[in-house]
Amino acid sequence: MLRFLRLAVALGLVSFLAWRSGLGSLSQTGTALSGWWLLVALLILPFSIAIRAYNHALLLNRPVPVLTFLEALRLTLVGVAMSFMLPMGAADLAKAHWGTKSHGNAEAMVVSTVLDRLTSLTAVVLMGLVGAVLTGRYVLALVAIVAALATLAPFAAPGLVPWRLLLRVLAPGSAPSAELIQDVSRPPVRLLLWVYVVSLAGWVCTFAIMWFTCLAVGARVAPL
Repeated sequence: MLRFLRLAVALGLVSFLAWRSGLGSLSQTGTALSGWWLLVALLILPFSIAIRAYNHALLLNRPVPVLTFLEALRLTLVGVAMSFMLPMGAADLAKAHWGTKSHGNAEAMVVSTVLDRLTSLTAVVLMGLVGAVLTGRYVLALVAIVAALATLAPFAAPGLVPWRLLLRVLAPGSAPSAELIQDVSRPPVRLLLWVYVVSLAGWVCTFAIMWFTCLAVGARVAPL
């Protein structure tokens, strides 16, 4: 019964999003929805989610394993669902709270979730920086540089982030280990660089999905 209820809620949410996106008004504008382009976008979607799950697992399972890939994938899907109803940052914190309640390891779960979001922001900001330079938008490029430095700051100085306060809020009743917080919040440079590469791949998938969806509704947007 619970599974049917979850399926009904999921279908209702998808229907609501489709309505909000204006899919029902396409026929009024003479635009036909292209099922082929939409199918391509849907085929890429699982890879996009899997890449993000793998990216989070890289940070979460260090220095000790916490989740298997399938568990990390489930946690990522929970975060995606929460992002439909909450702002990005709040959805990430809610995901960290749910992950702690489900799997424990409060320090690794909370810290890795925040760092996963920061690395994702760094990756997309760097993509924006390249785009701004190529299009001659130098003010935007300067903003991107400042934003990139801001997302890198917690890695250079972990003390800037009130980890203990976050853990008290998201994992009440836990006894945070300062040593474990330090271990998780200071990933090796080699691992961090690989996380950025994986995160960039995830964003490429995301933008590819957006592009194919644009083509599906008749918006001829250049991929670059």
